[in-house]
Amino acid sequence: MPFRATLDTKSREFQYKLLNRCLVTNAFLIKVGLTSIPACSFCGDIDESLEHLITSCHYSKNFWAEVIKWFHKQGIEIAHLSDKDIMLGIVRCDDELFVNHVLLVAKQYVYYCRQKSSLPLIRVLDSKIKMIYQLETIIAKSNNKMSAHNIKWGKYKVQ
Repeated sequence: MPFRATLDTKSREFQYKLLNRCLVTNAFLIKVGLTSIPACSFCGDIDESLEHLITSCHYSKNFWAEVIKWFHKQGIEIAHLSDKDIMLGIVRCDDELFVNHVLLVAKQYVYYCRQKSSLPLIRVLDSKIKMIYQLETIIAKSNNKMSAHNIKWGKYKVQ
């Protein structure tokens, strides 16, 4: 899915590492002796796994609920994001490229927050999406690809 949603190699690399379980968590760091606490960087309640960090932690769940509201403001109705939707992407929606690009950026952001010991915030994700939109607009104009750009970003409302 990331190869269709974005040309950004860092995002593609992140999704590859996520799917192949190559991203570092506290549960792994304790095994190699680099930390003494295996607990989640957000909640501190249970051992930090990729699944817990990205989808199951109550802070992550709250963030994904905010992402659904954000999509609603964009005119995209997503009733629920399952763990599978978050981890793998959504293939059954009209705005598939845009939605999956946002989901990919959101997952990267959640992992980045883990590294920085901060909680994910929808306003920060919104500003990241805005920057990506502006960058992709410039690239599309310079490459004469505005029609494809408008198909992907058609419902995005810059706020």
